[in-house]
Amino acid sequence: MARPLYDNLLAYTGKNGLRLHMPGHAGGRGMNSPWLEAAAALDITEVPGIDDFHAPRSALLLSQDHAAEVYGAGQSRYLVNGASSGLHALFLALGGNGGRIIVPRNAHRSFYAGMIISGVEPCYLPVECEPITGEAVAVNPEAFEMILTEYGESSQAVFLTSPSFLGTTCDLAAAQKTAARFGLPLCVDEAHGGHFAFHPAYPLTAMQSGAAAAVNGLHKNLAVLNQGAILHAAASFPDIDKLVKAVSLLTSTSPSFPILASIELAIEQMEQRGSDLLSRALQFRRVFAGKLNELPGMKLLEEEFMTIPGVAAVDPLKATISCAGTALSGYQLEELLRREKGIQVEMAGPNYIMAMFSPWHNGRDWEDLYCALADAAGRHPGINAQIRPLEPAPKAIQAMNPRQAYYSRWETAPVEDAAGRISAEIVAAYPPGIPCIVPGESISQDMVDYLVYLRETGVRIQGPLDPDLRSLMVING
Repeated sequence: MARPLYDNLLAYTGKNGLRLHMPGHAGGRGMNSPWLEAAAALDITEVPGIDDFHAPRSALLLSQDHAAEVYGAGQSRYLVNGASSGLHALFLALGGNGGRIIVPRNAHRSFYAGMIISGVEPCYLPVECEPITGEAVAVNPEAFEMILTEYGESSQAVFLTSPSFLGTTCDLAAAQKTAARFGLPLCVDEAHGGHFAFHPAYPLTAMQSGAAAAVNGLHKNLAVLNQGAILHAAASFPDIDKLVKAVSLLTSTSPSFPILASIELAIEQMEQRGSDLLSRALQFRRVFAGKLNELPGMKLLEEEFMTIPGVAAVDPLKATISCAGTALSGYQLEELLRREKGIQVEMAGPNYIMAMFSPWHNGRDWEDLYCALADAAGRHPGINAQIRPLEPAPKAIQAMNPRQAYYSRWETAPVEDAAGRISAEIVAAYPPGIPCIVPGESISQDMVDYLVYLRETGVRIQGPLDPDLRSLMVING
């Protein structure tokens, strides 16, 4: 069994010795809860026999080496601060001295933290949106080629997000070949794809597609504690030593061993049972789709995603359900499921919900969601009052990189008076989650008009300190 780290933790705990070391809960006896007391038993520090996160030589080293074999990587490193910390490490390793890195415009907010930490100059890839949900789901291969033709020779790396939050994936093998023509390493935010490696009917992984590096947020899909993630680097990665140092630089000197052990055990579990569990999930989805698509006003979106340029596949564990043909908005449907049925889905939009399944959900779970949706469709016939599709945002012009913007002095300005200033904040409407402006970009009068338009539509805004968009943080000077 490939669980040396967990076995060493059990061995240490079983000795029942006197713990005169960190953490201060003394093996759990100080916890004021039986639940936390049990969890704290394995929460120890880097004592002899357990290994050192920052210089692994025994159990952790063996565990990570085994994970690299499983995922087809040159090296793999466990992460205890989510996939975000892996992305930050990649920016540090690839983008020093203000170099340019090509990133998708709808990148997770951790990308911006990575750019602030590393000081890179971003070049943004445009993304494609699916019209029913309005969500960004892929990068168009033609746009990818055009951006690399213009900026590839002056860039240091290119990033893609695959899968998207809704489970759509890019053709990473084709993207890797394009990036290789320009001498660029392809790095992939594969946070939601940690289970792909364990079944051939699921999308190809970034490592299988020839990427130089990828990050999986294993807690998203596998039986891993929150914050458990993994960073993979291929043998072709430009500077693996620099990447390893970046991981160490960004990680606490008191890493959570329960999180590390849960990563190890989940990988072992998926090696042993993953294929069967994921096959079972495929069958549950097929049955669910056949029944759901017969309901009036509801549809499981899959074919619709596959018509979008750049979408190569859809993760079967993500169920994006349109309710546009009912009298319910997605937000109302989400609330109904939670309040009346005790079902909490992952997210909702103006006319859809997204339910996120794992290999551990059984047929009864899929059936319970179907029955709740059937009840909702029967009780709320009609057409909902959808939020109209948003107008496209005007193109923003970069005036300084995100790091320069972060370290500049900021002040608050009314949105209507922000023309001619430089933004210190991200502003993104959800959906589609594509920032219309990011830190360091100039605010034109067209952008001011667009921000006022967003405010008047009532669409959900993320990013700015003032979510009502009455004001915006701008560079002072």
